[in-house]
Amino acid sequence: NSLRILTVVAGAGALCVFFWGNVSAQVTWELGIKAGLGLAKLTGDDTKQTESGQFDLGSGYYGIGNFSQTFDETKTGFVGGVYATAQINERFGVRLEGLYTQKGGTGKNSGEMDVYDPAGTFMGTATFGGENTLTLDYFEIPLLAVFSFPISPTATFDLFAGPALAFNTKAEGESEQSITFMGETESSSETVDLSDDVESTDFGGVLGAGVSFDLTSVVLFGEARWTYGFTKIDKTEEAWDIKNSAFGFMVGVGIPLAKSQ
Repeated sequence: NSLRILTVVAGAGALCVFFWGNVSAQVTWELGIKAGLGLAKLTGDDTKQTESGQFDLGSGYYGIGNFSQTFDETKTGFVGGVYATAQINERFGVRLEGLYTQKGGTGKNSGEMDVYDPAGTFMGTATFGGENTLTLDYFEIPLLAVFSFPISPTATFDLFAGPALAFNTKAEGESEQSITFMGETESSSETVDLSDDVESTDFGGVLGAGVSFDLTSVVLFGEARWTYGFTKIDKTEEAWDIKNSAFGFMVGVGIPLAKSQ
C-alpha cells in the first residue's frame, strides 16, 4: 500500500530529523488548538453484505427470503484537539497532535421474506427497509512531518503526512427499519453497543494540506486532511473487511513560543 509506505516513511523521517538533526539549529515551538468537521466513510469488501435463506422468527415461525445491508455512505461528525509543532527551520517541522475524532459510516438495509407458521402454512410476504449508522469515536495521535512553502511575507502553504494511532472510545450501531406485513406497516429502531466487536486501536496514515497566517503573536490556519485506517475494525469471528476512512476540515489558532538553541 503506497499510502502506508509514504506515511510511515514520513513519520520515521520526521523523528530522525527531530532527534538527530543539526543540534545548532534554532527550533521554534508552537502550541495550539484546532477543530472542525469530519466526513467519515467505511471502506473494504464487506461494507455491502447480503444474506439469504431460512430465518428463525421464534415460537416455531420462520421466514424464507433475503436481507442486505450497506455501510458505505458518509457520516458527519466532529474532529478537533490540540497540537505541538517543533519547527526545525522555515521549510520543515514535526507536529504531534491529540485529536478527538468521530468516525464510522451510514448505509441502508432492505429485504423481503415469505413468512410461515409452525405448521408450514404460508402467511404472507414481509418487506422491510431502513437505515444503518455505525458510530466509532476515537482519541487519535498523529505524528506528522510538515513541509512549509512561503506564499507571502506572512502566509505559508503547508503539506503534511505521517502515521496515526487511534484508541476507540465508543462503538455503537443503530438500525432504523420499517416493516410491512399483511397490509400493516410498523417502524422500529435499535441501538447496540459494539465495544466488544470492534478493535480497541486503529493504526492509519494521514495526508493533508493547509494555509497558515503568521500574525506574530498568534498563527491562524485552515487545513484539510485524509486519514485512512490500515486496521480492520472488526474483531469478531467473521473478521469483516471494514476499515476507517475520513476527511477532516479544521481551522485553528497557534501560539509561537520562544526559540531554543
